[in-house]
Amino acid sequence: MRRPLIAIPFTAVLALAGCGTSTAEPSVAAPSSSAPPSAAASSTIKAVNSEAFLAGLRVVDPGLVANEDRALRRARDICLDVSQNEFTNKQLAERAAERYSGGTVTLTSEQGAKVVALAKANVC
Repeated sequence: MRRPLIAIPFTAVLALAGCGTSTAEPSVAAPSSSAPPSAAASSTIKAVNSEAFLAGLRVVDPGLVANEDRALRRARDICLDVSQNEFTNKQLAERAAERYSGGTVTLTSEQGAKVVALAKANVC
């Protein structure tokens, strides 16, 4: 009598062991040509000049490069503003000062103008 009782749970375990397995390979979607490019591919920052830009920011205020990636992203925003030709130099300087101010750093418009010049020379 013990044999049939052991056989039933053992058979159930074997039956369940096959559940959930698949012999088909998971499909990986190929990137389409209409998909947005990756961040690395769409980066407009010139790698050789990013260090010069960051070094210039350190001169303006060392706190500006506490997060280098954020500083470079903000530089791309400045370049976008410049490329749109909708802002005066004063407005560009004020926008840069607003973008880079925060935490322990508060920039003046004059410092913002220096940041814009650095971005134009090294990033845009």
